[in-house]
Amino acid sequence: MKGAELVKNLNVMLTVRDIEILESLYSNCVMTYSQIASRHFPNVAKPTVINRLSKLESAGFIRRERIPRMELGRDKNAVGVVFQVTRTGIVELRQRQLGKEFKPQPIKFHPYTLHHDLILVDLSDAIKKRFGNCTLTNGKLLRGIGQPDSALEPDLVVAFPIGPAKVAIELELSDKSERRYREIVLRYRLSREYTRVIYFVDEPFIQNLLTRVILNRNPYAHENPNTGRFYFSRANEFLTNPTLSPISNGVEDLKGGL
Repeated sequence: MKGAELVKNLNVMLTVRDIEILESLYSNCVMTYSQIASRHFPNVAKPTVINRLSKLESAGFIRRERIPRMELGRDKNAVGVVFQVTRTGIVELRQRQLGKEFKPQPIKFHPYTLHHDLILVDLSDAIKKRFGNCTLTNGKLLRGIGQPDSALEPDLVVAFPIGPAKVAIELELSDKSERRYREIVLRYRLSREYTRVIYFVDEPFIQNLLTRVILNRNPYAHENPNTGRFYFSRANEFLTNPTLSPISNGVEDLKGGL
């Protein structure tokens, strides 16, 4: 750490909430002001939130980056700034959480996947509302941590306190080629790490394409096919009402736990 950074950091006494903010930014890779405020400052006045984030930024623990304005979420809120944890912030997390492995640098986000990455933050919160006590890991954080380069990289990995089974989460906002889907589906079928795979989609044609790949045939008219370990849910519907939105493989709806 540079000397100037060390002196600057001494001006901020980190609170429990500050550490939770650093954890969220590390775990989600990138977040908006609204996402941070909703998760960590419920019922707190906006000037108070802005003031605290500004102090964390001035101290070098987080950074903000201006982006081309985009509409995000059900309310189509305009977003022009995003936040990330810094290397200094990760050092602080390492010092306070011995035994947990952290990457030395924050994950670099790319403008063409930013909308997907930010929706994934909201999806993480919705999944926790649905399934309660679980741990979610962003797939980008799996790279290089005991994982071969060829390993599966879901958008999110859901794990529970009891049992080794994990659930893979895929957020499909745009389609891939059928060939690519076949590769991914085959790798999930061969994997012993994930007991279920949940695809969150909004476009019916994406679900239809995935279903055809999973079944290796076109579904019959009016068929509600059994897709086995592969489940589907409508992303917008789930974000709006995570406790009641269906998550189904055609024969089973995950109404309670995973």
